[in-house]
Amino acid sequence: MHTRIHLISFLLLGAYFLIAASTTAAGEPLELMQSTIDRGLQLFKDPALQSREKGKERAERMREIVNSIVDFEEMTKLALGPHWTRMTPAEQEELVRLFRPLLEKIISDWNPEKMALGRETIERNHAQVESHEINSSGYPVPVVYKLRRVDGTWKIYDEVIANVSVVNNFRAQFDRVFDKSSFEELTKLLREKGEKK
Repeated sequence: MHTRIHLISFLLLGAYFLIAASTTAAGEPLELMQSTIDRGLQLFKDPALQSREKGKERAERMREIVNSIVDFEEMTKLALGPHWTRMTPAEQEELVRLFRPLLEKIISDWNPEKMALGRETIERNHAQVESHEINSSGYPVPVVYKLRRVDGTWKIYDEVIANVSVVNNFRAQFDRVFDKSSFEELTKLLREKGEKK
């Protein structure tokens, strides 16, 4: 299962924001992401965590920062599409548990200066926050975060990288698994991918 999983890693990449010129103050989704990035950047620059030996500890602490704002259940539900409703509550819970580590995997070579957050769009209980990442060739790659309000709190449920949705990418892969196999095979595959470091 090959895909770019940037949902968490990109959140922690930047501290420089290209906010569109406007007299309107930033809304909650953008403020949430800015606050998360500020915390991540502070951790990223912590002198006590710069050594290679501290890499695992830093990754774990980064996960703790972002876990509260990522809607893992909704991501799993959307990635499974119609297969989700055919599962029992126990099967759904199992897939969320197995899919989560795959989404949590952190790319270890973050560069905070290579990302810029842009404007936000809010429509009732859904929002989008635009951003750009500078790739290894020096070109900006558009990245859009999709959020929804859950119990009064904004949470991320998808990321669109260069017009490619992370959730839709996984859905296509999951569909292929279900076309050829079963729920048990999918859980086995997710377990194997989640255990790889």
